[in-house]
Amino acid sequence: MSNSANHSTAADEYDPVFVHSRREAIVIFCVWLACLCWAVPYCHLNGYTADFDPHELTLIWGMPSWVFWGILLPWMLATLFSIVFCLFVMRDDDLSAAAREVNLEAADSLDHDAEGKH
Repeated sequence: MSNSANHSTAADEYDPVFVHSRREAIVIFCVWLACLCWAVPYCHLNGYTADFDPHELTLIWGMPSWVFWGILLPWMLATLFSIVFCLFVMRDDDLSAAAREVNLEAADSLDHDAEGKH
């Protein structure tokens, strides 16, 4: 057997709930990383200047423009992404099979405990 055949059979053994959860976690982490890569450099470059003049400060909705563009905008976009992602992309997996397995294992352990006491 080739290595690719071994790899495909190992990947096929993963639980579909795990595969979906991992995919969703990777997407969420990538969006978080994109927001981080925007917010930190933008706020650093625009919010912390050595030649700050309070008379030249631009306000948007009563806050400095760098706060709006560097913090508020990424938060609003991340919130919008979260709503869309949770409502339309995430899958609701059937956990009944896993719950049955856990219940069977718990019942087996109770049976073994009961047999040991008698």
